[in-house]
Amino acid sequence: MEKVIKRFWGTIPFSAAALCFIIVAVIEKTTDNTLRIIPRIALTCLGLIGFGILLLWGNKKYSVSKKDENSRKFGAMVKLINILSVSALVIIALICLYRLPLSYKWEHTVTRNNIKMIARVDSFSDGNVYYYQYKNPFFYGKNLGYEYYGSGSSDPLAETLIKSPLHWAFYDPDGNLIEKSDEDDNTYNADIEENHSQKDLQQETEIKELKIDVLNNREDELVFSISIGDYINSYNSYYQAAKNVSYLTPSTEWRSNIYDKTIHSNHETIRYNFTEDPKVWPLPTISVYAPTNGEYIQEVALNFDDHSYTEEMYDLYTEMCFYTLKVFFPELKDDEVTELYTTLNSLAYSNIFPKERGYKNGAVPCDLYYKDGIGLYPYFAVGESLHLCIIPVTEKTISEFENKGVKIHEIK
Repeated sequence: MEKVIKRFWGTIPFSAAALCFIIVAVIEKTTDNTLRIIPRIALTCLGLIGFGILLLWGNKKYSVSKKDENSRKFGAMVKLINILSVSALVIIALICLYRLPLSYKWEHTVTRNNIKMIARVDSFSDGNVYYYQYKNPFFYGKNLGYEYYGSGSSDPLAETLIKSPLHWAFYDPDGNLIEKSDEDDNTYNADIEENHSQKDLQQETEIKELKIDVLNNREDELVFSISIGDYINSYNSYYQAAKNVSYLTPSTEWRSNIYDKTIHSNHETIRYNFTEDPKVWPLPTISVYAPTNGEYIQEVALNFDDHSYTEEMYDLYTEMCFYTLKVFFPELKDDEVTELYTTLNSLAYSNIFPKERGYKNGAVPCDLYYKDGIGLYPYFAVGESLHLCIIPVTEKTISEFENKGVKIHEIK
């Protein structure tokens, strides 16, 4: 054993790190456990160090095996291998040093509702805290709730910055709701539509076709003439006609945040976000952007988490695409609607933008489809969700998109 270790010492650290990565992957795949941030960073650093030792050991072994070949060709080859090895190690180290700070999340061990939890702070642009079941110092379990603290990039749970959340919801380990914030107490206007009960949503309705116009709202801000309530009612009418049940809940039950500016507006905007089940993060979502000064829609975005791809999730996403496009293009036949969103999603996968071109204010898509003032475009950036976006357009905005290199397609 001692002889084997002496002979293959350079492979041991990297092999140990690789084995740990495999064990963690198996645990995360087969259970609801997820490796915590500090152990994950430590394991990444161990893998990097192990890889460096492996390169050093490999170069030394190669040099020793060829030490009797006293020629220029051999010397040049050794130097080339050394340069390539060092370069590879430096590149990997720089990538890790760049990505690790970006992926770092503050974590706190807390107790909420007499349940021990891990609080993970995600405050890149907004103060969001997600709570998970505490397992041990290395892993946390299923999601048990969230808190939203408003705009800001600091840690809202830091001792010197403690403040009350604006919205929150907590569940027990069996998925039962323990507590939820009262949406009526929020500082934004959540009364855009009537507060229908779930029983009302189940009642039979006729297809509600909308007349959608494009309006100028605030400076350099286009909106649709419909409200989020109109969109929800029309969506549900198509869905109910096919499945005899409604799908979207009232907007008062959607999670909502206020932003100083959004993708296509430099003004204060509310983003409403719908998910079928807040406890299942990979589910596709619908985002509706609405100005704070009126009951209009700036944009509707359908979002799919491709990093957690399953056929079931993608089918649910394409279903959202179908019924949303039926709302905006009621005159199109079902197969034309299917062909349209299939084309847009294919374009998204064929034109993946780098991370620095993430979906944010001023985003420029690859293609824009339009008809009667309604624009459609796909957007997919590295590290983000796939988006299918619906926005109001005029001849001016279409021309501006075209001048930025966007391919324009009119829907006949």
